[in-house]
Amino acid sequence: MDNKQDCDTAVTLFERVTSVNFVSKSLLGVGNKQRVQKCRDYFLPNLNSFRDIKVTSQIVRNDMTNRQQMALTQRIISKRKKKEILHQTWSGQKA
Repeated sequence: MDNKQDCDTAVTLFERVTSVNFVSKSLLGVGNKQRVQKCRDYFLPNLNSFRDIKVTSQIVRNDMTNRQQMALTQRIISKRKKKEILHQTWSGQKA
């Protein structure tokens, strides 16, 4: 994992599949399960907003065909995901 947010995301996904107790004791090896619970509490609202981006990004324009509208919607969705949800790490140099 590159950063803490990626690690927290992985912990939350394991917690969703199994349980808080299993992840905290077996996978992480800690007795306190608050770390897993905090990861879960931070991740779930982001997951819901990630799902809602597709619905809220749809637009209707009369000057475009259906295919053009779908392409525009996909571009808007990908821009919003990068801006609002996904964490990007920069190397400091422009490509």
